[in-house]
Amino acid sequence: MADGVEKEHSMDDQKSRNLFDSNVQALAHWVKMHEDTLPWRKDNTEERRLASFINEQGKLMRSKRLPPDRCEKLATVPGMAERLDKWKRGSLASFDERAAELEQWVRNHDGALPKRTGQSREETSLAHFLNKIQCSKSHLMPERRQRLAAIPGMQSRLLQWDTFTCQSFDTRLHDLQKWIHNHEGRVPKRTEKDPEGKRLGSFLSYLQDTHRSGTLSAERREMLLTVPEIVDKIHGWDMLKETSTESDAASEYMGI
Repeated sequence: MADGVEKEHSMDDQKSRNLFDSNVQALAHWVKMHEDTLPWRKDNTEERRLASFINEQGKLMRSKRLPPDRCEKLATVPGMAERLDKWKRGSLASFDERAAELEQWVRNHDGALPKRTGQSREETSLAHFLNKIQCSKSHLMPERRQRLAAIPGMQSRLLQWDTFTCQSFDTRLHDLQKWIHNHEGRVPKRTEKDPEGKRLGSFLSYLQDTHRSGTLSAERREMLLTVPEIVDKIHGWDMLKETSTESDAASEYMGI
């Protein structure tokens, strides 16, 4: 009986190793086909799957559960040695590290701040870093705010965030309803040409980010659902969040 159980465990371990090796090979191929760039959860299904695989390895390494032989195999993929080194230091990147990366990126791009719609994984990542700070800026420590303000373009961005939150949620929701009514039921985007539409598009984008991070309150969600044109958009946010959660759960179940 004991021998049977031991044999079953051995077979499971072998399946796990084979699956890991298969994913490393797929990752190496993807990176080679994309100019040595690591995948990001952005475009196609395969890219998202491989990004989830990388994310899971990071979780295992930070909890000291990633075997040394798997670390060695991952390190053979271009870009993964640097990622492994960051994981070894305790987290993917500290605030100071991310701030330094942001400053370097801004200086390399003539003072422009990164956008979430950027073409590179680095730009998208840094834009999400900024958005995360904005979502929790009420808890931003003075020394961190000072560090950000020293980066070109960030002083005005910080003031913009302050102004953005001066208006109540009720006021912005009322402005949103008015804009939609005046534009034949169309929902504003951040790319609108008129300043008001652009501001309200950014407002919706901000709400989507708080929804994705789980910080959108039930009260605000209910208030948003009173706007008929927004209902489908919120349901779309729900589906995206569920898909992301299921993808992560599937990766964990499969031992990825």
